[in-house]
Amino acid sequence: MWQKIISLVIALILVPSLCFSGIDFDGVDDYVNSVDVDITGSLSISCWIKIDANVTGMNQSLIGKQIGSGILIFIRDDHPTTVFRRTIDFFVGQDNISTTQLSFGTWYNIVGTHSDSGDETAVYINGVKETLQLGGANTNNLTTDTETWKVAADFIGGVTDYMDGNITDVAVWNGLLTQAEITQLASSRIKRMPLQIQTANLKIYYPMDDGVDGTSADLDTVKDLSGNGNNGNPDNGANNTGLSWQAETILSYP
Repeated sequence: MWQKIISLVIALILVPSLCFSGIDFDGVDDYVNSVDVDITGSLSISCWIKIDANVTGMNQSLIGKQIGSGILIFIRDDHPTTVFRRTIDFFVGQDNISTTQLSFGTWYNIVGTHSDSGDETAVYINGVKETLQLGGANTNNLTTDTETWKVAADFIGGVTDYMDGNITDVAVWNGLLTQAEITQLASSRIKRMPLQIQTANLKIYYPMDDGVDGTSADLDTVKDLSGNGNNGNPDNGANNTGLSWQAETILSYP
């Protein structure tokens, strides 16, 4: 009897930690504006995403900022060759495009890593390192700058590509994650796992669970839990729609 009660209590404690929330972006003009956080030497970016739909003729930005010609991880939708569509492109001075094509309505853990040493750039989907369809020596080294990080939009090169779908658990490190750490991020399904990984190098961490399900996130605050105070500011743009907080949900894999 007591064993059953203890098991039930443990289950009730663990279930919330296996859930994620986030913000639903409308693909038109929603995004989160962050702050200017300089990254030099090595960079790692991680997030969970779920695509709602294609944005016709446009890519869908996940996280990025203007460093030189741009550092951006995004979903590629505008390439004339269909094999490149709905794939992950980690742009570091040039395209680094994954092989796996993403499905709608499915959660994915996305990680991009880059090191100026040897110009090493990699993309991981659900913890698995991708074979890059395009890639090679990257011309864009990480340097200091005055641009802000943005979630779900980029404003790079005069073109704005917005995300249509959900993004949550966004993290940026000034360091290179190991394969074991990337696997841990993807496979644990434990909320706030980035807080357990390379904490000294963690510059931004948005669990994006600050609001009430279904309410607008416009002009709210996306809290940074990295300890650096790099909070984000959501903006639902001129159409004043979308950009809503989402309830926690257990992640499902493809």
